[in-house]
This record gives sequence, C-alpha cells and structure tokens, in this order.
Amino acid sequence: PAEQIAGFRAMAQEGKTPAQIGDLLGYSPRHVQRMLKLADLAPVILDALAEDRITTEHCQALALENDTARQVQVFEAACQSGWG
Repeated sequence: PAEQIAGFRAMAQEGKTPAQIGDLLGYSPRHVQRMLKLADLAPVILDALAEDRITTEHCQALALENDTARQVQVFEAACQSGWG
C-alpha cells in the first residue's frame, strides 16, 4: 500500500484527477481518493506502513488528524500500547 500511495501522489502531482488515476490503474476514484488522503500522513507513519508494522486501517484512523505532529504523538502512544 505504501508504494501505491506514493504512486498515486506522484500522478496527482502531475495533475491527474482521482478518476483519471483510477481509470489508468484499474481502481475506483473513491479508492484513489482514500489513498491520496493517506499520502499526507507523517513520514514515520508511512514508513511503518511500508515495513508492514501497521495496516492501511491504522493509517486511515491516523489520517483523521490533519496535524502531522499530533499524528506522530498518537502513533507513538499506540505503538507503546501494542501497535506496530
């Protein structure tokens, strides 16, 4: 999923819409939008996703917070409680 997120982000930065990205790669526009939302997560969280220490569901929960510093705080607290 981390590679997919990075790929979707690169295509979006080139000016492609979620619908165009989805059409090119065989995903629904909604799936692309969800993954693009995760692209804004703090880098340490995306690294944990790439290392399979957390799931996309964990990332979706963390993405509810827009402040990346707060995302990291919540992520670190969750890791101490058994995540990742």
